[in-house]
Amino acid sequence: MRSSNRPQDVEASGTWIAETRLKAGSLRLTGAVMQNITHIAPAIAAFFFTPFVVSLAGAHSVPAYIIGVVVVFGLGVCLTQLAKNFPSAGGYFTYISRTIGPRLGFLSAWTFIFYAPIVSGPVAAYFGFILQNELKAAYGFNFPWWLTTLILIPLITLMMYLGIVVSVRLLVLLGTLEILIVLALSITGLFNPGSSGSPVEVFRPGFNPGHIATASGFALAIVFSAWPIVLFALFTSVFANDIAVQNVATRMWWNMADKGALPKAVARLHPTRRTPVVAIFIQFVMAIGLGLGVGFLLGPDVSFFLLVGLTLVLAIVFIYIVSNIGMALYYWRERRSEFNYFTHLFLPLATSLILGYSVVKSFQPFPAAPYAYAPEIVGGWMLVGVGVLFWLHRTGREEWLTKAGDIVSERPETPEELKDIPTA
Repeated sequence: MRSSNRPQDVEASGTWIAETRLKAGSLRLTGAVMQNITHIAPAIAAFFFTPFVVSLAGAHSVPAYIIGVVVVFGLGVCLTQLAKNFPSAGGYFTYISRTIGPRLGFLSAWTFIFYAPIVSGPVAAYFGFILQNELKAAYGFNFPWWLTTLILIPLITLMMYLGIVVSVRLLVLLGTLEILIVLALSITGLFNPGSSGSPVEVFRPGFNPGHIATASGFALAIVFSAWPIVLFALFTSVFANDIAVQNVATRMWWNMADKGALPKAVARLHPTRRTPVVAIFIQFVMAIGLGLGVGFLLGPDVSFFLLVGLTLVLAIVFIYIVSNIGMALYYWRERRSEFNYFTHLFLPLATSLILGYSVVKSFQPFPAAPYAYAPEIVGGWMLVGVGVLFWLHRTGREEWLTKAGDIVSERPETPEELKDIPTA
């Protein structure tokens, strides 16, 4: 959708940008790509989650990762179909509101709190936990994990306040370093297989040289590798990932408030920086509360795997499945001439079935407490969301329903904006 309200007295650059109350044109191609890469967090996925996955799946982890890559590819194709048709800062809130209905869009965005908003605190706390253990083991120096959280979260919040241009510049730098380090370590590990003598030996079921307990593998890998490099890769990943998820979360809160689904105060912007200051403050409180509060309650390691490892997965599986359904319905109802049975039916159906099956099997039998509480946490939060929807209906505060699926319009970028915004 493009607007025709081009200023008569301003010569445009020929580049189209989003018409939004946020700072226009702040995110360029490089920054957008790095925003998504750092959101995935390659180093965190490799060094934080791999031991946890291996401790559950053992030798089946390698084929599980291969299947996972295929599923993620299919989900990416489905998401691309939505993103190209519904450009918006609201993400899944907009996609699902537009394709299925605003109430389900609200519930999906409500559940989305377990995807982006909750991540930064537990990730910072767990990194502090790893840093504390390694500094103590290597140098006998005790740097409490909670200090890392108290340093990282306010610093990241400051990046948010200064504007997405500042945060994206840092994302590009840290994300590039992270990718290079993880790539170098991966290639080194692949071509130095140890006693097995073959880089393909890891694909053999039952491969476990030394019969090491997999849950302790990460600590051993750190101790016996070039651990300062690994820790630096983790730092770049944690910092960049926390910036990326904060960018996503604050823009989602702002978009919902701007449409009226949340209190209007949440949509307040800084008068000059055009940053969503109230949404940023909400994220700061959530990050500190979850990072320190739940970290002290359960331990930073347990809270990380409970919130980021399990509740996040349950929440995002629900959102992925609903958005897949929305994508298929949209093309069938409104773009029938473009409907492709593979892209718009088989892919969303197959990936949804695999995700649903994986969730069911993951909790048969249920893991030990507190991990067993993950379904109850997500289910309870969704029920609260249903209650909020009911309250909005009973009080007649549903004017937001007509605006929930709105997408952004576009306008030509002015030379002043082009000069002000960096190419990254």
